[in-house]
Amino acid sequence: MLPDIKEVDTILRSIDIDVHEQFYLDDREDVYGFLCYKLIVYYEVSSKKIALCFHVNTEPEYVSFVILKMTEHMQNNKGFSIHITESFSYDNDGNFITGENAYEVFEKEREKNIIENFITQQKQIHYLLSTKPYEA
Repeated sequence: MLPDIKEVDTILRSIDIDVHEQFYLDDREDVYGFLCYKLIVYYEVSSKKIALCFHVNTEPEYVSFVILKMTEHMQNNKGFSIHITESFSYDNDGNFITGENAYEVFEKEREKNIIENFITQQKQIHYLLSTKPYEA
């Protein structure tokens, strides 16, 4: 691991961001990725740019926390710059999607889950109200 990449990894871990996986992007060997909880961090080695890409379901408080902490650490590390990129999600086929498409897919899936949960609850209520208990 390059020294700068190790430094970015150390910064992430110092602000309690667990790094689940580290990887090079397939098409660019100078861009390194860190897969974290609700966040993907890209680091471009040549320009020292750090890009933060949050999942569409990430709470604004968590986004603010990460940005503030990263900014604080970057003030001590000259040459690094932070950029916020489009939010991301995955579609039903597991494809990585960003921007408005990610929000649309996420909202459709959320609506579907809400309706499924409501139907399940209604079935349970109907079953409880319509069945006769056994007598002892």
